[in-house]
Amino acid sequence: MDIGPHINKFIEDTDQHDFRESSIERYSTILDMVLQGLPLGEMLHALVLLIEAQKIGTRASVLLL
Repeated sequence: MDIGPHINKFIEDTDQHDFRESSIERYSTILDMVLQGLPLGEMLHALVLLIEAQKIGTRASVLLL
C-alpha cells in the first residue's frame, strides 16, 4: 500500500515526540488528517501507529468490513 509522503512526515514527527503527552493531543493529529482530507489508508495507518506507541509490545490492526 502506498501510504504517501504525509504519513512518513507523521512518523518522523511522532518518533521525536515524547509519548507522555495527553491522548487528546495525540488523537488530534488524526483529526487534523481527516480535516485535510487525506486518504483513509493513511489515517488508519497513523491511528494504528499511535495505538502501538502507547505501550511497548502492543500490536494493532484495523479490519474493514
